[in-house]
Amino acid sequence: MANIKEMKDEKNPYIGELTDNLEEFIENIKCLKETYGYSEGTLQQQYKEAKKAHDDFLAKYSNGKYTQIPSSQNRVYKKLEKRRNRAQRAFDLIPPTYIISLVSLYDSFYAGLIRCIYHAFPEKLQECNKQFLFRDICNLESLLDVKQKIVDSVIEEELRASHSEQLDWLGKFIDVKLLSNPNEWSDFIELTERRNLFVHADGLVSQQYISECKKFNVNFGEVPKGSKLTVSKEYFDNSFKLLYKIAIQLTLLILNKTYLGKYSITSANIDEVIINNVYELISSKLYDTAICISDFTLDKHFTHNSKDRCYIILNKAQAYKWSNNEDECIALLAQEDTTTWNDDLLIPKLVLENKFDEVYEKMRKVGGRSDIVSSDAYRNWPIFQEIRKEEEFVKVYSEIFGEELDGETSIRIVEDPELKTIESSILSD
Repeated sequence: MANIKEMKDEKNPYIGELTDNLEEFIENIKCLKETYGYSEGTLQQQYKEAKKAHDDFLAKYSNGKYTQIPSSQNRVYKKLEKRRNRAQRAFDLIPPTYIISLVSLYDSFYAGLIRCIYHAFPEKLQECNKQFLFRDICNLESLLDVKQKIVDSVIEEELRASHSEQLDWLGKFIDVKLLSNPNEWSDFIELTERRNLFVHADGLVSQQYISECKKFNVNFGEVPKGSKLTVSKEYFDNSFKLLYKIAIQLTLLILNKTYLGKYSITSANIDEVIINNVYELISSKLYDTAICISDFTLDKHFTHNSKDRCYIILNKAQAYKWSNNEDECIALLAQEDTTTWNDDLLIPKLVLENKFDEVYEKMRKVGGRSDIVSSDAYRNWPIFQEIRKEEEFVKVYSEIFGEELDGETSIRIVEDPELKTIESSILSD
C-alpha cells in the first residue's frame, strides 16, 4: 500500500498539489502534537521542582504548628514563592498557545486549498469581483501576476472572515452545503471561537463566543460570560484529531466535487487518497478518526470500484478491532457480501475474524504472486500485526517468499542539503 508521497509522484499533478497541501498540514500538526507532549512534561517537572524547593525551604522554619521565617531569609522566600507561582501560571499560559498554533496551521491549510482550486480551475477567477487601483497593478509583468494577485486578495479576505463564513464560502464554491447540519461542525466552531478568545481576550468568555456556540448547537454546559477557558491534554488531543479529520474531509470533497472527471482524474484516483490517509491514521493509532473518515467516504457522495471498497471496509474493520471493539469489526465484515472476493482479499478478512488456519491455507494457495498480500503487506500492513506473532504464520511466510519475516531489508536514504543546514543550525545553538 503506497503512501501519499509515492502516490503523488505517480499520479496527476493536480491531485499531487492538493495532497501535498494536506500532507504538509498533517505533518505540521503531528509535529505540534509531539511538541505538546514534551511541553506538558516540562511544565510538570518545572512545577514539581519549584514546589519542592518552596516547601523544603518552609519546612526548615516550621515547628509543626506555624512557620516563622527569619527576616534575613525573606528575600530567599519571596524568590522561591515567585518561582513556584510562575511555574503554576505556566499551565495557564503555555497550553493555549498550542491551540492558537493548531488553528493557525489549519488556516494555512485552508489558504492552500483555495490556491489549489484556482490553479486547477483558473476560469473560476472570472467569478471574482475584485477591484484594484491602477498603481496596484501597473508594476505587474504579466496576466499570470494579475491572477496571482486576485487569488492572494481572495485568500486575504477569506482569512479575515469567521471560520463559519469560510465554510459557507467554500461550500458555495464547490457546490456542497457544508453547514447544512450545524451539529457536524459544532466542535470546530467552538475550537476556533476559543482560539479567538485566547488571542484577543486572554481566554475570557465573551458574548460572541456564547452566541456563536449556541448557533451551532455546541454542548458546552454552563460557561458564564467572563469565565476563563483553559486547555487540557484531552481538549488538545481532541482538537488535533478534529482538524486532522476535517482537513481530509475537505480535501476529499474538493476532489470528488470539482476534480472528478477532469484532467483524467477518476474515482479510483480519489480512492487511493482515501485508502492512503486511512492507512496512515491506523498506523498512527488514530482509530476513531480512521472510522470517521471511512464512514464519510462510504456514503452516497463517493463511488468506489469493488477492490477499493474492499480496502476501505477492511481498514474500517481493523480500526474497530484495534480500538478494542471486536464485535463491531466482526459485524461489519459479516454484513458484507464477500462471495465475489478473491482469496488475496479474503486473507486479511479471515485474519480480522481470527480464523488463522484458513488464513494459512489461502496464503499457500495465493503464494507470492499477489499485489494485495505482498511480502511488504504481510510485514507492514497493521491488519497482520497480531498474526505476525504466530509461529505458523512466520513459517508459511518463509515457505512462500523464501526469506525470514523479520529478515533485514535495505532502505536507500538520500541526504537533504536543506535539512542538513537546519540540523547544523539547531545543534550549534
